[in-house]
Amino acid sequence: MSSSIVQRKTYTTLDLMKFVMALAIMFAHICSENVTVHPILKLLTSVYNFGVPFFFACSGYLFFLKLKNTDVKDYTSVYKKFTKRILLMYLVWSCIYFCFVLTNWIQDGASVEDVLRYFHKAIVFTTYGTIWFLPSLWIGVSITFFLLYRNIKVAKIVLIAVVFYIIGSFGFSYLPLSEGTFAGKIYQVYNDIFVTSRNGIFAGFPFVAIGALLAFKGVKKKSTFNLVMTLLFGSLFILEAVFIKNKMNTNVDMGFFLVPSIYFLMSWLIQFNLPTNPIYIRLRNLSMLIFLGQRLFITAIPSVLPISYMDVITKNNYVGLFIFVGVTITFALLIEQFSKKYKWLNVLW
Repeated sequence: MSSSIVQRKTYTTLDLMKFVMALAIMFAHICSENVTVHPILKLLTSVYNFGVPFFFACSGYLFFLKLKNTDVKDYTSVYKKFTKRILLMYLVWSCIYFCFVLTNWIQDGASVEDVLRYFHKAIVFTTYGTIWFLPSLWIGVSITFFLLYRNIKVAKIVLIAVVFYIIGSFGFSYLPLSEGTFAGKIYQVYNDIFVTSRNGIFAGFPFVAIGALLAFKGVKKKSTFNLVMTLLFGSLFILEAVFIKNKMNTNVDMGFFLVPSIYFLMSWLIQFNLPTNPIYIRLRNLSMLIFLGQRLFITAIPSVLPISYMDVITKNNYVGLFIFVGVTITFALLIEQFSKKYKWLNVLW
């Protein structure tokens, strides 16, 4: 079997999982912010915590797999194309969401402090919720790329990245452990300046580095082993998340067991081949559109509509859930379809 066929099947498997994770993230956001559903259903949507780390690792894997198959003299060109694509995508989505931010300022009024706070967050973190993934992905890929460019071995980069992740976790999910200490004061100052440690340096870089490791070194263990390890560490993360929510805070997104969970999940998916089919390419496109565009319907548009409109939509929570999910997926389908004719829409995903 040629390497190109293996690569296409790897892409196919990852594309399917990206779509599943995008749906999980969307369902979780709707169930926590727009509607009230049965606790068991809300618990099931908690799988979304694996979503963003998986997106980082998957994007890192695909980027560095491409780099691996590129002549060394073209490395910089590949990186520049990636940078242009990600930053342009982020700029366009930021402009779209800022339209709603500006409308809110006009409708409800905004103090100088409100405006300064928005632009401060826009500079150090993100212009709008969820799309923080894009600049964080770029930062994660950039750090990994430049360390590799300086001939630092990828395994050592992962070790460095894991240390960064641990530091970031103590400034996020495990922040209460440092309260009242000198370290706690440092984290407080850092979060005052940079908003959160769940960013490209501490959250994006580690998972991108995992993707790079798998791209350059491949998968060493058998598929069954990787599946068992995925289930084991995934279960341990769930227990850790329960501990964090009961003893720390509600921010479980930087639990320690997420790191091995994503490593073994990626390893298993890389080995698990599916027959090639054009539908998976569509799912990949839709996953990014759902992931980046969901906030339009979950947060942005509702923020400029009269509350009475939203009350009608969510009068029945499950009907409301169906509406939010339906319009988000319909939006993604329409953009993906129209992109075939209007190429400029490709910048959205």
